[in-house]
Formats: sequence, structure tokens, C-alpha cells
Amino acid sequence: MQRLQEQNRVYAHHIIKMKNELISLNQLLTGSEQREEDLVRKLFGESNTVKTKKTVTAYSDSDNPHKVIQHLTKKIDGILTATRQGEVIYLRSGSYKTSWPMSWPVDGAKPVVASGFGERIHPYHKGKYFHAGIDIPAARGTEVKAAGAGKVSRVLRNSLESGYGNYVEITHDTGLVSRYACLHDIVVRVGQGINEGQVIGYVGASGSAVAPHVHFEVLINNRPVNPMLFLVKGFSAREYARLMEESNNLNQSLD
Repeated sequence: MQRLQEQNRVYAHHIIKMKNELISLNQLLTGSEQREEDLVRKLFGESNTVKTKKTVTAYSDSDNPHKVIQHLTKKIDGILTATRQGEVIYLRSGSYKTSWPMSWPVDGAKPVVASGFGERIHPYHKGKYFHAGIDIPAARGTEVKAAGAGKVSRVLRNSLESGYGNYVEITHDTGLVSRYACLHDIVVRVGQGINEGQVIGYVGASGSAVAPHVHFEVLINNRPVNPMLFLVKGFSAREYARLMEESNNLNQSLD
């Protein structure tokens, strides 16, 4: 009985400590989301931030506090990393630019993200790996359009059943690069000026693709960042939240 009482005291102290940690994390989360919203307003002139945060008070006593802390810590790290990258772009560009890769690059029906940015399951060896973009499924031959204005900086046609296959890179005047991979065909050339919404190619399954789709990336200083941070144009908050939820699923990629 004495041992049990002592264990209960230890557990009670541990729970109080973890609840205090959760409160601190919640305050940090609120601050990081505000910083993110301020940046979005600077970049795009309005707030596109979708409020999805879950406060400490929203968690029940049955929730595993360790998992809650891990979830909040991961979310905060993701927001701050993306915000820091965005702030660098904003300072470098000096003002709002029209050539952000903001428009959905694939024509067709309801926009869908088959697989998102980050750790995913490889379609061949089934192990986890880093997926540098998002996979947008569409019928073979569907038009692929530039997500923003810029200049074609790279075109590669590759018949090998590996890698990106046929792909196009567009450099925007902010210095960002958008990449459109696994294409069936390409209709632009290096050095060509591109308008937002201009057709650059057609959906295919080239390279390591296991189904027709466009593998879409955004790169900053040659490093991939989550494209969903940019593809905000034309969506309601509800639609954007759905796409973000789809992109956050830990599933198998299409390439």
C-alpha cells in the first residue's frame, strides 16, 4: 500500500509537470501561428491561414500526454520552419510579386492530393523515404499549367523508368522554382517566358510513376519546401483545409 501511495504521488507530480509543459507548448503554438498569419498577410495581402489548432483544453484526460506533446512539438516545428523560409523570401523580394507559384497546376475536376510532402511510403520497396513534393492525380493527357509566371529554366525528357521522368522547371522572379514531373509530354522550351496558367505539358506516368499524375515541387535555394504553403489561390478555406488534410496523410506516394 505504501509503495502504491508513493507511486501515485510520483505520477501526480509527473502529470502536473506534463500539463504545465502542454500549457507552454500551447502558448508557443499560438505565437507561431500568429507569426505565420502575419507573414501570409505580408506576402499575399490577406490571411489564408486555416485555423486548425487544437488547444490544451481541447484534449481529454484519456489522451496520451506524451503523444499530445509530440504532436504539438512537431506542429510548432513545422510552422516555424515554413515561416522562417517564407520570411527569407519576403525580405529578398522586397515586396509582393505576381509570380508566386500559387495556382493549382492541373486542370480537371475536384483537386486531390494523392500523396503529400515529407516522409511517405515508397511505391516499390515499401519503405519510408522523403517525398519532396505532392502527387496530384489526373487522367493521362490532362493539361498541366504553370502555377505562376516565370521563365523555363530546365526541361528534361527521360525515357528511363526511374526518377522524375519528363519534367519542367520554372524559375519565378522571387527566386523560387516550381517543378512539374512525371509528365507525358512537354510543350515548352528552356528560356521561354511563361504566364500563370499557361500549358507547359500533359499528365503522364513517366519516370518512377506507378499511375498518371503530376509530381509538383517548390524549391527555395534548391531545397524543396511544402508546395501546399503556396498553392492557395482560388480555394475557399474549407477546400484548402481538405487539401492540407489529404497532403498530411502518411500514405504511399505515386512515384
